Amino acid sequence: MSGKKEIAESKYPVIQSNGQRIYFPYMSDKNVAAPPRGSEVFVGNLPRDLFEDELVPLFSQVDLIYKVRLMMDFSGSTRGFAFVQYHTIEAANKAIERFNNYPIRKKRNGCARITVHISLDNCRLFFGNIPKGKSSEAIEAELRNIIDGIEKVFVYAERKNPRLNRGFAFVEFESHAMAAIARRKLLSGIFDLWGNEDERICVDWAEPEPIVNPAIMKRVKILYFRNVPVSWSPDRFKSFANRILKNIVIERIYKKDNYAFVHFFTRNAAEMAMKMLESEFLIFHGREIEVEWARPVGYSRQHRGSRLPDNLCIPNGQKSDRSVPPKVRKIIQKSKKKIIKISSAVSSNGSCSHSSSDSSDLFTEIDINLEKKILILSK
Repeated sequence: MSGKKEIAESKYPVIQSNGQRIYFPYMSDKNVAAPPRGSEVFVGNLPRDLFEDELVPLFSQVDLIYKVRLMMDFSGSTRGFAFVQYHTIEAANKAIERFNNYPIRKKRNGCARITVHISLDNCRLFFGNIPKGKSSEAIEAELRNIIDGIEKVFVYAERKNPRLNRGFAFVEFESHAMAAIARRKLLSGIFDLWGNEDERICVDWAEPEPIVNPAIMKRVKILYFRNVPVSWSPDRFKSFANRILKNIVIERIYKKDNYAFVHFFTRNAAEMAMKMLESEFLIFHGREIEVEWARPVGYSRQHRGSRLPDNLCIPNGQKSDRSVPPKVRKIIQKSKKKIIKISSAVSSNGSCSHSSSDSSDLFTEIDINLEKKILILSK
């Protein structure tokens, strides 16, 4: 094992930190921009003696690699999974298409196939028991006074009284590490926000925002409006949209509570509408009506309600499922049990399947599509 590591290090210099072997070719180049979120892939089911000398050449076939993080255990073996980051989201998606279920090595009883999926650390926290009379500006200012790394704060207005918040907020952080530090800091009980001793603020992990393939988003023809006055009827909102968008033809509108979806006939019309709306400053009842591209139906909150986020990675043997919302933790545990049962049931096929002793390492990332796992296992 040590010989293979030395060979890998001679070809691809690495640094070891916090149980990781990190290959970072741009260590000394400060001019290289950090890649966007969604440009990193999770690589699971790796042989325990596989290192950078096999991993880097393989994934470099897609595009230039920004960074590789290979997880290690105390014995010097890998833990069977790694993270490969590219410079673009498009390159990450190409790697998934090309290498998911890729036979990386042959075995006596078949071959070892790797799993490759989008990876995104959870950077979002949920804050509950917030006084409803606090404005979004006051909430953000108070949080920034005691915790660092805040990127954006999301506060939602009451449906019937938009001057009040709904008693909770979501906070997006610069990184998973900053979110984890903030959570530990607030759970310690040292900080008593807004002097509310009877109902201390509740802090927990929120569901991470799903990553949509940029190629799919470029085909979206729907705009999403947030903080729309609840008292507005669909007809009133339609007249409001027509007044701002002028000659741009709207296909249809769906309005409910404090949000709305505006559908257009073409992508070009939707882009023109977005450009016009970005130049407007829409304030009603002291709150700005926010506009963004709508996600496709498969990425909507209702569609995701009974399954795990697509970008959620749960390394095997870790307690990292604590970094996910409480609502999905049960789904994770059920998925793990089902995967082990499935692997045991199909391991006797003998055609490039895994032995029962390898079933715990079979999929180190929880994937919501169990049918897909069955297909992979049975091939």
